[in-house]
This record gives sequence, C-alpha cells and structure tokens, in this order.
Amino acid sequence: MEMTYDYHEDADILQVFFTDTEATAAVNLTRDIVLHLRVKDRQAVSLIFNNFSELVRPDKYGPRTFRLQVERWPVKLRSAVLRLLSSPPVNEWLATTSYRSPRVRYSVPLATVRQTPALAWVPSPR
Repeated sequence: MEMTYDYHEDADILQVFFTDTEATAAVNLTRDIVLHLRVKDRQAVSLIFNNFSELVRPDKYGPRTFRLQVERWPVKLRSAVLRLLSSPPVNEWLATTSYRSPRVRYSVPLATVRQTPALAWVPSPR
C-alpha cells in the first residue's frame, strides 16, 4: 500500500497511513503527535498530527521542536518506538534530536515535523 493521507480541516488533524493493516498499540510521541503501530512485528501503521497547523508553523528562529514524552511510553515499547522514529517511513515525517543543558545531567529528546514534499497538498496552516 502506498502512503495515504487524510486531513480534517475543521479539526486541524492530519492522519498519515503507512499501511492498511490494523494497529495494535498507540503511543503519544508528544502532546499532539500519536504513533500507531503493530506490536507483533514492530511496524508503523500511522501517524496522527493533532493541531497540525501549529506543529508546522515555524518559530522565529526556524522549525518548531516538541519534547518527546519518552517517560510516558510503555517500557516494553520504548526501544521499538525509538527504532521506528529513526527509520522510514516515520523518519520521513519526523526528525528527532535532543537538547542537553550544561546544568542538567540528561538530554531532552525532541521531534520536529519535517517539511516533506507530501505536505504540498495539505492546505496551508491557519
């Protein structure tokens, strides 16, 4: 199956489907980005972008970044989700990075919605 998209303009939600199989789990990557996956074979099924126009609206200094909520993900799925984030097709939609303040001992994982050619068909952000 080719990637398909469904944008709900009234709700400002973009759904991106990678396969037509049914998901067996959902993980809130951020407050507004949800990954659906099949646990058995650790395959990404879809991404849902709530408040899509806000996610893609650039800040003053460039693309917006959002904190990944790793501590809220089920422990048994964390490694699979991290692997999916760095692999196609998910990494074609989301770029991941981290930030570490000199005063803090740990890094903060971040995600950015990539400006992909596929977004050209989506209505421009509000």
